Amino acid sequence: MANRSNRERPKLALVFGNCLIINHIHSAKGGIVSGAITAYRLKQIRIVWDDSQAAAWTPRRAREKKVQMDIRLGNGFDVHAFEPGDHVILCGIELPFEKALAGHSDADVGMHAITDAVYGALAEGDIGRHFPPSDPQWKGADSQVFLAHAIGLASDRNYAIANIDCTLICEAPKIGPHAEAMRQKLSALTGVEVARISVKATTSERLGFTGRGEGIAALATVALVGK
Repeated sequence: MANRSNRERPKLALVFGNCLIINHIHSAKGGIVSGAITAYRLKQIRIVWDDSQAAAWTPRRAREKKVQMDIRLGNGFDVHAFEPGDHVILCGIELPFEKALAGHSDADVGMHAITDAVYGALAEGDIGRHFPPSDPQWKGADSQVFLAHAIGLASDRNYAIANIDCTLICEAPKIGPHAEAMRQKLSALTGVEVARISVKATTSERLGFTGRGEGIAALATVALVGK
């Protein structure tokens, strides 16, 4: 019969959730093989395929090497009504249109939703808290100023934006032909790669104020990750 060191060795260590799973292989007479599973709780993701590494990855070392990721999610929602005009600004891109969006600033409903999502992830309220509409200095302001401020707060707290997802809700104008330009613009403003930025559109099936063509709504989700 094989000695204990050969009879029982961890062959695979796999972390699932917050549990370290070690698969021990037992050899028996007649070549019959049986297995036993041992689980340890920990807070690190690691997969080990090599015997020597698995043997060294003890629960004590798991505790010593634990890493806690700080991830925050925020969502934003904004609406703006139409008013007479000849263009709208959405996610930093000017689109020719038969109407404009009414607002204290440039009424970029998409960028406002994204900015509020960043503030929300930081538990920092919304745009109105940092840039009150009652303050005349923000009349007609470029919404890029608001987004830059939110990103600055995130950076000051050692957070980086992992991804942005924005949905524009309207019957018109058509968003699809301009979505890529919006992604590129947001990437330039935030420093987030285009592949991590989504801008898409939907309608409300002719229901509600957006369905009646009275304005545009926007939803946004932003994930922040501790640096």
